[in-house]
Amino acid sequence: MKDNSGDQEWLKAVMKKYRADLFPQKMASWTLGQGIRWRRKKMRMTLQELADKADTSKGYLWEIENKGKNPSVFLVQRIAYCLGINIDDLLGKGEG
Repeated sequence: MKDNSGDQEWLKAVMKKYRADLFPQKMASWTLGQGIRWRRKKMRMTLQELADKADTSKGYLWEIENKGKNPSVFLVQRIAYCLGINIDDLLGKGEG
């Protein structure tokens, strides 16, 4: 049987580097809205594009990002899905 420990270590190192690029260390102190805005801009997505994909309004999404509005858990799940991440990553609580 082949020992895959080297492959697993390599994969962990790649994922750690990838996560560091996607989620900077300071993100842990960001608000939910700041995390959404950072990831949305990283993906070069407009407010309107994200709002359409997450089935919400552009204005409400702007309030979440800029005014600290607290969306429902269901909307946060949809936003995270549209941004290609999970809620823990969006809140800065993912592994890393």
